[in-house]
Amino acid sequence: MSDTGNRSLAKSDRLLSASDFSRLRTGSKVQKLSHCMVISQNNHLSHARLGLAVSKRAGNAVRRNFLKRICRETFRLWPHRHLSLDIMVIPSPHIKPLSKELAGEHLKANLNKALSLLS
Repeated sequence: MSDTGNRSLAKSDRLLSASDFSRLRTGSKVQKLSHCMVISQNNHLSHARLGLAVSKRAGNAVRRNFLKRICRETFRLWPHRHLSLDIMVIPSPHIKPLSKELAGEHLKANLNKALSLLS
Protein backbone atom coordinates (compact mmCIF):
# COMPACT_ATOMS: atom_id res chain seq x y z
CA MET A 1 0.00 0.00 0.00
CA SER A 2 1.46 3.35 -1.01
CA ASP A 3 1.59 6.34 1.28
CA THR A 4 -0.58 9.22 0.02
CA GLY A 5 1.49 11.68 2.03
CA ASN A 6 0.16 15.19 1.80
CA ARG A 7 -2.01 14.58 -1.27
CA SER A 8 -5.26 13.88 0.54
CA LEU A 9 -7.61 16.02 2.55
CA ALA A 10 -8.35 15.10 6.14
CA LYS A 11 -11.97 14.66 7.19
CA SER A 12 -11.68 17.93 9.11
CA ASP A 13 -10.94 19.70 5.79
CA ARG A 14 -14.10 18.46 4.09
CA LEU A 15 -17.79 19.25 4.35
CA LEU A 16 -19.40 15.91 5.10
CA SER A 17 -22.84 16.34 6.63
CA ALA A 18 -26.04 17.32 4.88
CA SER A 19 -26.52 20.11 7.42
CA ASP A 20 -23.19 21.68 6.39
CA PHE A 21 -24.23 21.67 2.75
CA SER A 22 -27.72 23.03 3.45
CA ARG A 23 -26.29 25.80 5.65
CA LEU A 24 -24.23 26.94 2.67
CA ARG A 25 -27.35 27.27 0.54
CA THR A 26 -28.61 30.31 2.50
CA GLY A 27 -26.83 33.59 3.18
CA SER A 28 -23.64 32.67 1.37
CA LYS A 29 -21.43 34.45 -1.12
CA VAL A 30 -21.93 32.97 -4.60
CA GLN A 31 -19.44 33.28 -7.45
CA LYS A 32 -20.70 32.11 -10.84
CA LEU A 33 -17.85 31.46 -13.21
CA SER A 34 -17.84 30.00 -16.72
CA HIS A 35 -17.23 26.37 -15.68
CA CYS A 36 -18.19 26.25 -12.00
CA MET A 37 -20.06 27.93 -9.19
CA VAL A 38 -18.34 28.54 -5.86
CA ILE A 39 -20.44 29.11 -2.73
CA SER A 40 -18.65 30.27 0.42
CA GLN A 41 -19.55 31.24 3.96
CA ASN A 42 -17.68 31.85 7.20
CA ASN A 43 -17.47 28.93 9.60
CA HIS A 44 -16.73 28.60 13.32
CA LEU A 45 -13.45 26.74 12.77
CA SER A 46 -9.88 27.97 12.37
CA HIS A 47 -9.51 26.49 8.88
CA ALA A 48 -11.30 26.23 5.55
CA ARG A 49 -13.36 23.20 4.50
CA LEU A 50 -14.24 22.05 1.00
CA GLY A 51 -17.47 20.50 -0.23
CA LEU A 52 -18.12 19.18 -3.73
CA ALA A 53 -21.42 18.75 -5.53
CA VAL A 54 -20.80 17.17 -8.93
CA SER A 55 -23.99 16.12 -10.70
CA LYS A 56 -24.39 13.49 -13.40
CA ARG A 57 -24.87 16.34 -15.87
CA ALA A 58 -21.09 16.93 -15.62
CA GLY A 59 -20.39 13.51 -17.16
CA ASN A 60 -20.00 9.86 -16.32
CA ALA A 61 -18.47 8.56 -13.06
CA VAL A 62 -14.92 8.67 -14.41
CA ARG A 63 -15.35 12.32 -15.48
CA ARG A 64 -17.02 13.32 -12.19
CA ASN A 65 -14.23 11.71 -10.14
CA PHE A 66 -11.63 13.49 -12.28
CA LEU A 67 -13.35 16.85 -11.69
CA LYS A 68 -13.48 16.18 -7.94
CA ARG A 69 -9.76 15.31 -7.93
CA ILE A 70 -8.98 18.61 -9.67
CA CYS A 71 -11.04 20.55 -7.10
CA ARG A 72 -9.44 18.79 -4.13
CA GLU A 73 -5.93 19.32 -5.48
CA THR A 74 -6.56 23.02 -6.15
CA PHE A 75 -8.00 23.49 -2.66
CA ARG A 76 -5.14 21.53 -1.05
CA LEU A 77 -2.56 23.80 -2.72
CA TRP A 78 -4.46 27.00 -1.83
CA PRO A 79 -2.19 29.05 0.48
CA HIS A 80 -5.10 30.55 2.48
CA ARG A 81 -6.55 27.34 3.94
CA HIS A 82 -6.20 28.91 7.39
CA LEU A 83 -9.22 31.16 6.71
CA SER A 84 -12.47 30.30 8.51
CA LEU A 85 -14.49 29.45 5.41
CA ASP A 86 -16.72 26.69 4.13
CA ILE A 87 -16.45 26.42 0.35
CA MET A 88 -18.68 24.40 -1.96
CA VAL A 89 -17.76 23.87 -5.61
CA ILE A 90 -20.38 22.93 -8.20
CA PRO A 91 -18.97 22.27 -11.69
CA SER A 92 -21.19 23.52 -14.52
CA PRO A 93 -22.86 21.14 -16.99
CA HIS A 94 -21.11 23.23 -19.68
CA ILE A 95 -17.93 21.34 -18.81
CA LYS A 96 -19.28 18.01 -20.12
CA PRO A 97 -18.57 18.46 -23.87
CA LEU A 98 -14.96 19.54 -23.25
CA SER A 99 -12.12 17.07 -23.47
CA LYS A 100 -10.88 15.74 -20.12
CA GLU A 101 -7.69 17.80 -20.25
CA LEU A 102 -9.45 21.00 -21.30
CA ALA A 103 -12.17 20.50 -18.68
CA GLY A 104 -9.50 20.06 -16.00
CA GLU A 105 -7.65 23.20 -17.09
CA HIS A 106 -10.82 25.35 -17.18
CA LEU A 107 -12.05 24.07 -13.82
CA LYS A 108 -8.66 24.62 -12.18
CA ALA A 109 -8.42 28.17 -13.60
CA ASN A 110 -11.98 29.02 -12.49
CA LEU A 111 -11.41 27.62 -9.02
CA ASN A 112 -8.09 29.44 -8.61
CA LYS A 113 -9.82 32.69 -9.62
CA ALA A 114 -12.64 32.13 -7.12
CA LEU A 115 -10.28 31.21 -4.30
CA SER A 116 -8.12 34.28 -4.94
CA LEU A 117 -11.22 36.46 -4.57
CA LEU A 118 -11.96 34.85 -1.19
CA SER A 119 -8.54 35.58 0.30
